[in-house]
Amino acid sequence: MARRKAVPPPSPDAGLPILPRHIVDHPRLSSAELREISDERLAWFQAKGVDAGDWSKVYPIILASWKAHGIPSALDRARSRLEPKDTDR
Repeated sequence: MARRKAVPPPSPDAGLPILPRHIVDHPRLSSAELREISDERLAWFQAKGVDAGDWSKVYPIILASWKAHGIPSALDRARSRLEPKDTDR
């Protein structure tokens, strides 16, 4: 099986479109709400002319959107779960 190529992070001046916050930041939603957001995200990508099935095009937009809205990346969120808390000491 071939390895996937790493997607480089977008440069700040890449001019990427930014997803609305409610599409990229959706904690604790029901399955019906997630389906609605997924449909809205697909429609947004189609309106911008981005192939939603092409991860190499979608992921930089998601990263740029997280950064623009001040949402920590998935890696940052995973690291924060692994950091020792005051109660762990």
